[in-house]
Amino acid sequence: MNFRFLLILPILSLGACAPTSPLAWWDRVNTKAHELVHVEAQYRILKTDHERLQADYYKLEHDYLSLVAEKSTKQEVHENLESTGSKAGRSPASITYQVPPGMMPEQEFALAFEHMREKRFAEAAVTFDAFLWIPEGAGFQSANAFYSAGVAWFQVKNLKKAKQCFSEALVRAEGDERAKVAHKVDLWMRVIDRSMSNNKEGKASHEES
Repeated sequence: MNFRFLLILPILSLGACAPTSPLAWWDRVNTKAHELVHVEAQYRILKTDHERLQADYYKLEHDYLSLVAEKSTKQEVHENLESTGSKAGRSPASITYQVPPGMMPEQEFALAFEHMREKRFAEAAVTFDAFLWIPEGAGFQSANAFYSAGVAWFQVKNLKKAKQCFSEALVRAEGDERAKVAHKVDLWMRVIDRSMSNNKEGKASHEES
């Protein structure tokens, strides 16, 4: 074999394996760089849109929850007016306090007045209810007990329950006590009737608006 031919073969072989020219490599780098810049720009746009949509979502969620709360409050006010005669009135079911189980009527009687002395009116109202309306508590269903129960229910803004108890106190009053109870009950009834009337007018005005 020609010696010169043998020298040319390795050179041709190296030429075939030589890397791409610097210019072509630079073009590819520039192309990739432009693509990355475009992708980054798109990412920033999408990120901005995402943040805007997220802010809109939170605002809509807040508005929705506010509407739900407002509707719930209106419903609660309506139910309170219907059941207690007052917007903020508390029904027996809304008071979490429970009279200790196993108590005798005389113990409940003493406990109710103890709550009254401590100005724990919700507890007193519930405790009075435990013995004032059952046959077993007949011996403690006095005019004073019903009158005190009326005061307790008035203090928790349950005007209907208060009115019921005051009316029963008047029925239970006897002898010299009756005139005194009648005078006090009359004062309470005027306050209750005026409050209930104002609440009804306020409800009607609110519904019209």
